[in-house]
Amino acid sequence: MEHITAFFAFLASFILVIFYYDRSKSRSSHVMPPSPWAFPILGHIPLLASNSRGSHLILFDLAKKLGPIFYLRLGYTPTLVISSAKIAQEILKTHDRIFSSRPSLTFAEAILPDDLVFARYGARWRELRKICTLELFTARRVGSFAAVRQAEMEKFLAMLSQNLRRTVNMTQELSVLTLEIMQTLVFGTSRTFGANDFLRLAHQANELGGRLHIGDYIPWLKWMDLSLPKLRTLATKFHVLLQAHIEEHRSSIAKQGHGGESFLDVLLSLDNMSDLTIRCLMLDAVSAGLDTTATAIEWALTELLLHPQILAKAQKELDDVIPASSAMVSEADIPKLKYLGAIVKETLRKHPPAPLMVPRESTTDCKVTGYTIPAKTQVLINLYAIGRDPSIWENPLEFIPERMSSEFNAAVELMTFGFGRRSCPGMNLGLTAVHLVLANLLYRFNWTTPDGKEVDVGEGVGFTLMRARPLVLVPLLRK
Repeated sequence: MEHITAFFAFLASFILVIFYYDRSKSRSSHVMPPSPWAFPILGHIPLLASNSRGSHLILFDLAKKLGPIFYLRLGYTPTLVISSAKIAQEILKTHDRIFSSRPSLTFAEAILPDDLVFARYGARWRELRKICTLELFTARRVGSFAAVRQAEMEKFLAMLSQNLRRTVNMTQELSVLTLEIMQTLVFGTSRTFGANDFLRLAHQANELGGRLHIGDYIPWLKWMDLSLPKLRTLATKFHVLLQAHIEEHRSSIAKQGHGGESFLDVLLSLDNMSDLTIRCLMLDAVSAGLDTTATAIEWALTELLLHPQILAKAQKELDDVIPASSAMVSEADIPKLKYLGAIVKETLRKHPPAPLMVPRESTTDCKVTGYTIPAKTQVLINLYAIGRDPSIWENPLEFIPERMSSEFNAAVELMTFGFGRRSCPGMNLGLTAVHLVLANLLYRFNWTTPDGKEVDVGEGVGFTLMRARPLVLVPLLRK
């Protein structure tokens, strides 16, 4: 009995010590942004622990109460949440160097331990960034696969033509198309993986990546994270799949005596590139293309079906710009399609593929809007909230492409592909694919829903802002 009493006395003392330690930290000399009440030890983790609502929505609601910049303590991790384009610009532009690092994340450590997206700022990141910008995502290399992308587009349009007046799962088909386009660029062939198998893994990664992992914020509670076995299994499946293709590609190069123009060919030709690094960079490229391209096209189609007058205006522009003799839209036509470009921008504003930017971490103390932000502070920039900020966008819940005029520079307000040093090197490739696919879907077909029902607009939960339910449509021939 004495041992039990002593144990509970120790436990109560431990909790009290932590509680007062937490309070003493909050009363530090730093001038900090507003913050809601925090739990002992856990801090504000319970506020984000929801499986039914995305973190971006929870943080958006908090911003309405606390303002465009507020402070959370997630376990032991001080966290700054930004819901303003102006403050985001201060962090990503004015203080870009200070906020260019990444926090250590369970998801990244398991699946992408040596990649560009999640690498901490330093010599290794600079090395990987240089490879991506100077060797992989060059205009010449991406342009060299334009004919292949056009061929994939032709096959996709032929498939839709064979399914006129039938229901088509556009969520699935757009994901397969995007995967095949990205596989061609990364591996040199669109038939590297079984599409359904890889998409199933990608869906699991999106779901697990969107979860809050307790070990990221309270390391000694990492053992309580029930998703760790799933993460490890998923990582094994991804890397076994990629390694098999690396070995097959090496064998092919050895037989032919030379490689091709794909990302994998380039990476295998470089010195001091481990297979782990190659796998991580390939996974970066394929998954980033999937997330941005397919998701953006789905949401664009959703909005156009809800706004038939905008759809009609887009199709009129296509008819005016594309010669009547052309069977499809080419990449060379895209710069001429100004209104289509405005539709894509407005889609990215209202439905950002990654509603929360990949977290950043400060490397030194600095001042942001008058607040003192300590080193090692995690920063979450809520693109979903910024896209709905009424101080920037009039009627932000409305879909109005006209607001995205050709003169309007939405780089800071949108930030879909990041900003500053950590911006995505594949931005131009991603935007080209979105424009090309969307333009051809509108040029060749009219679209309706099965039984004429209104298109569903429910949002899913995950790292990427996917639809809650698949987009199922019926194509009708236009051209």
